[in-house]
Amino acid sequence: ADGEPALRAALTRSLSLDGTALIQPFITGHDLRVVVFDGEAHMAYVRIPPAVTGDGIHAIQDLLDEHYAGAAGTALRPAVRKPDRAQAGKRLAGREGGLTRIPAAGERVPLADTANVTTGAEVMDVTASVPRDIIELAARTCEAAGLRLAGVDLMVGDSLRSAVPGLPALPASCSSSVTRIADSIVLEVNSAPGLSGYASMGQAQETAVEKLYARILQALIA
Repeated sequence: ADGEPALRAALTRSLSLDGTALIQPFITGHDLRVVVFDGEAHMAYVRIPPAVTGDGIHAIQDLLDEHYAGAAGTALRPAVRKPDRAQAGKRLAGREGGLTRIPAAGERVPLADTANVTTGAEVMDVTASVPRDIIELAARTCEAAGLRLAGVDLMVGDSLRSAVPGLPALPASCSSSVTRIADSIVLEVNSAPGLSGYASMGQAQETAVEKLYARILQALIA
């Protein structure tokens, strides 16, 4: 919600479904999932929201048109997962400058506020790069939840970029209500983490997932 009118509208929708609504501050950070089994982190990956990149010449509307060209795919080239265009356009139209704004060259303009693999998020394997303190936080979180297996989702500040080469900078926000973090915040703990997005990155990641599942099965029958 970008302001009080949007917040009131969201509350009205929420309270029509349930008598309680949970309100949280919007936090910017890198969306990191650490998969933990029996206290050991087996994989870690950053999910980067789908975005268009400015060239300093074209407006956001033009960049959207180019991004969604051929989105349906063909027999030889399957469709790339993307967020719903109408929702992405509405989201960007409500931001400062709207669809006519011309982003600076190299500026990433996120098409969604979330980084779900099913809506086109880029997945970056950072298993070998995540600082030890973040790994330990994920392991402690899994233990506190009473779980042997969990996908621990965290928001990590821009300090992660120093450990992960190639990680894009967090976008500048036009809202003063957005909270920027310096360290790590646990978002949620998934007791049945889906790993298909990670496995789709390549053979090495697919093998890592197969080894983890094999280890889980061996532990169950031991």
